[in-house]
This record gives sequence, C-alpha cells and structure tokens, in this order.
Amino acid sequence: MASLPIADDRFDMGRVVSRSFGVISRNPALFFGLALLLSALPTLVLQFFVNSLSQTYPAGGSVLVQVKNVLAGVTGFILTAALSYATVSDLNDERPSFGRALGIGLRNAFPLFLLALLSMLGIAGATLLLIVPGIIVGIMWCVATPVMVTEQLGVRASLGRSRELTKGWRWQIFGLLLVAYILVLAPVLITPLLAGAFDNPAAMAQTEFGTSTIIEALIGAVASTILVAITASIYVELRTIKEGTSSQSLASIFA
Repeated sequence: MASLPIADDRFDMGRVVSRSFGVISRNPALFFGLALLLSALPTLVLQFFVNSLSQTYPAGGSVLVQVKNVLAGVTGFILTAALSYATVSDLNDERPSFGRALGIGLRNAFPLFLLALLSMLGIAGATLLLIVPGIIVGIMWCVATPVMVTEQLGVRASLGRSRELTKGWRWQIFGLLLVAYILVLAPVLITPLLAGAFDNPAAMAQTEFGTSTIIEALIGAVASTILVAITASIYVELRTIKEGTSSQSLASIFA
C-alpha cells in the first residue's frame, strides 16, 4: 500500500505511471488472478466452444462469435470495475481483497455497460463532426469508470464528474494514454504473428485454436490490467491535484 503524496497543482505523468505499476507490483496475485479469471480464461473457454460448435453447426458460426463477444464484454466490465476498486484502494492505504474486488466488479457490470454505451455514442457523434472532437470527448470521459466505481454515481453523473476532473489537463492525459496504449497493445497485435510459429498449421486449419490463442489471451489480460490501473491512477492524480483529496476521504467511499 502507498499513501498519496502531498497535493500539488500539476499533473505528473511520471507519478501516474509509477503509481500504476506500484499498485500491480504490491498486489500481483490479486491483479493477475482477476485478469486470469475474468479475461484470459473466459476468452479461451469461449473460443474453444465457438470453434467446437462451429465445426458441428457451421451455419451458426457467426452467431456464436457474436455471443462470445457479448460474454467477453460482460467479463471485461467486471474486470474493469474490480481492478479500478483495487487500484484506488491500494493508493489510499487500504488492502484490496480478491472477494471485495470481485463483488464490486459484479455489482457494477451493468452500470458500466450503460456507461460504455453512452460514451461510445457520444464519441461517435463527436467524431462525425471531426476527429479532434471525438478524441476530446474520449479524454473528457476517460475516468468515468473509476468515478462510477469509487464515488458510486450514476451514468450521467459519472460522465459529468469525469468532464470536471479532466478539465485543464486533457492534452497531458491524452499524451499519457496514447503512449500507454501503443506500448501495452503493441504486444497484443504482434502476438498472433509471433506465436503462430509454434502452432501446427494443419491443426490450426481444423480448430483455429492453438498456442497463439493461449498466448494472445494471456497478453491481452496483462494489457487490460495495466491500462485499467493507469486509468484509475489518473483518476486519483486528478482528485489529488484538483481537490487535495486525502487518503482517508477517498478510502472512506468504499466503507
């Protein structure tokens, strides 16, 4: 656990990154356990069933893929809420527990779905105007998830609170998230190409399930863990520099 430093009036990207990896390093079993349970394993299990059933019912393959995507999205929302709770709790001198994190994830899954849906509609609408407004809206609402989980606000209130917190620091946040996404997601994109060398081409042609699928699922889970921790750390940073929020006042929200 790590206490928050004395608040200052500037957004420190280095401090955000340091906090993010510090949280993960202090709670590796919790973070990677949740990522394995809610990201890697569901991905592998769902892909296995999609491949197996597609061979039995080829006509239903596209439907099965859509079902898989929906279920993967549900577990993704649970993971995001659980890791957001764990990050904020650790940064505020609490010891996050696996059971509490999972419970908060389950409780916030549907509200986060609504939040994501409204966010995507808003970003898409802004992007229809110009690409820059779409980016601005995305950054403006980037901490809405930790806001909802931590402050227990509704969908519209969480978006409004995120807009308020990010005001004045959006380009710094954009720069940090851009670098983070490039560095974290690059391995996810190249993994299928690299891991495919370990697979039996004949077997892959029949099942589409091999070493590359497993490695891709594991790396995807790690990437999700890092990105959620960074986003939650951005939220803590913004509250600290804009409101001088103490450890006790943040932690009391989970009481």
